[in-house]
Amino acid sequence: MNGEQMRILAIDDNDIRRQNLGASLATRGFSLMEASGMRSAEQLLKKEAADLCILINSVQEGGNKEEICRLRKIKSGMPVILMATESSRDERITAFRAGADEFITGDICFDELSARIEAIMRRVRGQGSTVIVNSRCQLDTSARQLLVSGSPAELTCFEYRIIEMLIKNCGKIVSRERLMAALYAEPALHNQDVISVIISRLRKKMMSVPECRIVAIRREGYCFRASAE
Repeated sequence: MNGEQMRILAIDDNDIRRQNLGASLATRGFSLMEASGMRSAEQLLKKEAADLCILINSVQEGGNKEEICRLRKIKSGMPVILMATESSRDERITAFRAGADEFITGDICFDELSARIEAIMRRVRGQGSTVIVNSRCQLDTSARQLLVSGSPAELTCFEYRIIEMLIKNCGKIVSRERLMAALYAEPALHNQDVISVIISRLRKKMMSVPECRIVAIRREGYCFRASAE
């Protein structure tokens, strides 16, 4: 963790469970921010930064899609782990498509949870740097932001993952299968339509920079192309 104490936001309406989580993570070098619900979580995130969010609850209909989307809107690059006592396959799929990075069902030991958090953060942080496409389009991998004409584009977690892979492979074709693997670890969750929707959204968000384009290569994938201004 590069000597920095990782800050975890835990959202849970069960005070005892939330406090137990905080105490256990503290012994493993994490700093916990606590929220009893989405409203208090939103207020906290406006004042303080969190590296990762753990959303804990009994299963709610829709796999907490609304809560995950609200978290993404507040801070698009923040990873979200959803923990539930039980879940169905459809609920897990809904959660992943809403932007969850991990879905943990049932009991889990704190050592394993700590290891999963560290694995997610290694993947998210990678080698932080700024990839400059041109003066009007920049990818900040440390902040997980796409800067379009100097302003951060509002991206979902999935949108960021796709544009990051495309920009890092600027000028090269990236297959749909490779893009899907960047979104879902489980092949059973792969859905080609998801990529088409995300690409369409990214194109709209980059309309002000016409020299940077996401080009569809028939039967192969997509290619990010940037021409001189």
